[in-house]
Amino acid sequence: MGSKRTSRKHAPRAEQKPDARAAARPAPRFWPDLAVQAGIFLLAIAIYYPALHGAFLWDDETSIGGNPLMRQQGGFWSIWTSFGAIPLEGHFWPMTYTALWLGFQLWGENAASYHMLNFVLYGAIGVQIYRLMRRLRLPGAWIGALLFTLHPVHAESVAWIISIKDLLATLFSLLTVEFFLNHMERAGWKWIVWAGLCGAAAILSKTTPATLPIALAILVWYRDGRIDGRAWKAIAVLACVIWAITAFDIRVAQGLEAPMSSAPPFALRLAQSGWAFWFYLSKLLFPVGLSPIYPFWNIHPASIAAWLPLLAILPLTFALWIFRGRIGRGPLACWLFYGITLGPALGIMHIEFLNSTPAADRYQFMASLGPLAGIGALAAGVIQRHPRRKYVLYAPVAAVLIALASMTWHQSKFYRNMEALFSHALEIAPDSTAAKSNMGYVYLQKGKYSEAEGLLREVLGADPTNWPAATHLGLVLLYQNKVREAVGVYSNAVEHGCNNADVMSNLAWTLATTADDAVYDPERALELANRCLALPGAIDPRYLASKAAALAALGRFDEAVQIAKQALQLARDSNATKLIATLNRVIPMFEKHQPCVISAPDPGVKKN
Repeated sequence: MGSKRTSRKHAPRAEQKPDARAAARPAPRFWPDLAVQAGIFLLAIAIYYPALHGAFLWDDETSIGGNPLMRQQGGFWSIWTSFGAIPLEGHFWPMTYTALWLGFQLWGENAASYHMLNFVLYGAIGVQIYRLMRRLRLPGAWIGALLFTLHPVHAESVAWIISIKDLLATLFSLLTVEFFLNHMERAGWKWIVWAGLCGAAAILSKTTPATLPIALAILVWYRDGRIDGRAWKAIAVLACVIWAITAFDIRVAQGLEAPMSSAPPFALRLAQSGWAFWFYLSKLLFPVGLSPIYPFWNIHPASIAAWLPLLAILPLTFALWIFRGRIGRGPLACWLFYGITLGPALGIMHIEFLNSTPAADRYQFMASLGPLAGIGALAAGVIQRHPRRKYVLYAPVAAVLIALASMTWHQSKFYRNMEALFSHALEIAPDSTAAKSNMGYVYLQKGKYSEAEGLLREVLGADPTNWPAATHLGLVLLYQNKVREAVGVYSNAVEHGCNNADVMSNLAWTLATTADDAVYDPERALELANRCLALPGAIDPRYLASKAAALAALGRFDEAVQIAKQALQLARDSNATKLIATLNRVIPMFEKHQPCVISAPDPGVKKN
């Protein structure tokens, strides 16, 4: 690159003005192009209609209706300035919660409106993919965009409300690419400013776009065959912005981290990453048996077979590099983009959720763009080389798109409610403790105590520290007035090392309010409640209520009243109606110097 000799290959580029490439692009016909974009957008919404009126799933309700920042007067400011104030959120992703905050101000807790917001963002992503493929002069832009839009592997990111973080991160990343290309073609640094703002918005939605600077380098290499000085400077600027925010988010996450289970050994995580890579790719190419939870693989790092999937990535990458002159740079570019973008989610770096399932469809949402766009371009290239048979060749393309749309329509039905979702998860992974625990919670909510107890005891039999199962089984037993058994379940989990605040708080409340003298222990209750409140993260009104009950049981009524009123305010901010009712009942008791004694809690659910 430093030589003064100009080759025939690079001479045209050297003579071009900054905007020559833009001028060389053929202008698409306006109305047909608009019709294609509108079609992609509307299809993205239409195929998810079965999930439109679905309920809040998993932590949707906690992140929206149960998030006190949605109701507090300064909630918007706190989203951007407070760390750990959002329940169950261990990252600094304010763009995601700003979108949810705006939605809450407009339509409150109407789940259908949040679903529609996700669908609209997804449609915008499909349109932007089409626009970028056209801009890069890739054949089959509409095929690539539809492959992405109609693919069922994206159902988890689209139909699960809180996964709006995936949608926002991807949309802002695509806009970053758009402005970066403007800079490359029009030589204006104002475009890098816009690219930097969009890149920051992407990383403030979710950390997935941390690999975006590398993806931009791959894109420039694919397009030009090299990366010149101007491209390197622009990429370096964007990398500084994106990686600085990523480092800040990692620091915040480390400060808020309260691991509920230990990370597997590094050797196991490294071996599993190869299995995860090929598993994700298989689900992308053959999207059957999709589920929010998958069965674990039986991997032994001491075995050579455990490392073969990881090692197989290297020769294929090398082959794509060697044959790039014959097959073009496109396949290698798509392959590298997929692997690098997916890399952080493969489990080498510990992700708590991967203790419940070895893979999650949403983790490959952005990464899937590379292979799907490449397949679309490949299919269109074949059709263009056989113009006389193009209508025959379009038939399999149409068949694939129709099949994908049908599978997505079917997959979105599972996201109607928790019962449908985890019934399906149990069919795919019948031995999964996460699926059993969540299904046990569904039965608990429906008042099916015997079914819930059976599933949850199975989970705790395999893992006594499984905090969701311990929490839910304890409630199942308490609702049946089996106080001693419930205390036994909670205590067993804590004694085995479970450091979960929900388990400890439920145990503290039970020890401080039970009428059973055999398990009544207010001193231990206070110690457990203080442990809950000392853990990093948002202060939960339930933990304060447990502390207030323990203080009252110890005769420290003035302190109990003060803590209980603090809990009541937080409960109102979170719209925790059941807890509000409980605190409104017990605060007058504390003011009269009477402890709270409950023989059995009100389940607040409908028995079937």
